[in-house]
Amino acid sequence: MTDVVNMTCGLVTVWQPLRRLKGLLLLAAIASMLFYGFLLLSEYRKILKIKDGNKLDVKGLNIEKHNDRMEVSINQSKLDYEHLKRPVYEKPPLDPYAVGEFGRPVRLNLQGEEKKLEEESIRKHQINIYLSDQISLHRHLIETRNPMCRTVKYDYYKLPRTSVIITFYNEAWSTLLRTIYSVLETSPDILLEEVILVDDCSDKDHLKEPLERHISGLKKVRLIRAHKREGLIRARIIGASKARGEVLTFLDCHCECQEGWLEPLLERIRIEKTSVVCPVIDVIDWNTFEYLGNEGEPLIGGFDWRLSFIWNVAPKWRSNYRHSLIDVIRYVGCLQLLVDVLYGIIS
Repeated sequence: MTDVVNMTCGLVTVWQPLRRLKGLLLLAAIASMLFYGFLLLSEYRKILKIKDGNKLDVKGLNIEKHNDRMEVSINQSKLDYEHLKRPVYEKPPLDPYAVGEFGRPVRLNLQGEEKKLEEESIRKHQINIYLSDQISLHRHLIETRNPMCRTVKYDYYKLPRTSVIITFYNEAWSTLLRTIYSVLETSPDILLEEVILVDDCSDKDHLKEPLERHISGLKKVRLIRAHKREGLIRARIIGASKARGEVLTFLDCHCECQEGWLEPLLERIRIEKTSVVCPVIDVIDWNTFEYLGNEGEPLIGGFDWRLSFIWNVAPKWRSNYRHSLIDVIRYVGCLQLLVDVLYGIIS
């Protein structure tokens, strides 16, 4: 019995250092795991910051939980925001001395045959097309927006894409093309689905094969021709029925767009999908092509006692519902009817 005990004690004596070594190795392994785990956790916290119970920010990704689903969108503050604003085409290099550049007024002192040509162009189009033909199709306009407008940032990945529909009938060459280029050179590529030109059965030669040839090299531009004279509204309906964009934008065929014109319109529709929105509409003088921008508060449309359309300053009671000078002026009623009718036509 004593021998067995001694043998057992001997065995214990022999394995004791080994057990201690295993314990030390185990403790070292645990310490290493804790150390590296701490490092990984610290690094992970740099990557993953919990903003609130529903929203995380992972290396520039906004992850929001909505009804048990995760919605991911790019955090634009960490990307090239200017790249997202890039238009379909960049404007050609600026020539500050070009005729009508920056929307400067042009007053021609013509005599003889040239004066007759100018007067004839005005008689045909009610616009000084003789002057328009001398102004660049890509001219720049001065910035007249409220400075607050330029500080607003938009989530380009969440804004809907739009089809811009331009209807025309016997429109002059330069005013029509300036409108097209103005849209392409001021609309972010990511937001512009297409430009649809609807020819309301024009009979001018320059709007036939020459127009088709000219726009054939332009991206995102389509031409649709009506088989008979339809009128403005039905021509727009034709364009709307062929549109692929989520939003329909209707423009006249003799207008020019400012940089940043499209984003606030689409932002309002993103917030309220049944909205019908209208931009601030500035004026281009029909005779001098001077750009007359509105630097004040947005105006509202109305009619005078002769039933002529005019722009009016918004009444004070409307200002009570606005939070800033760049906040929208809201209308209801008949505009909602327009949305319902338009949706019914398209569907």
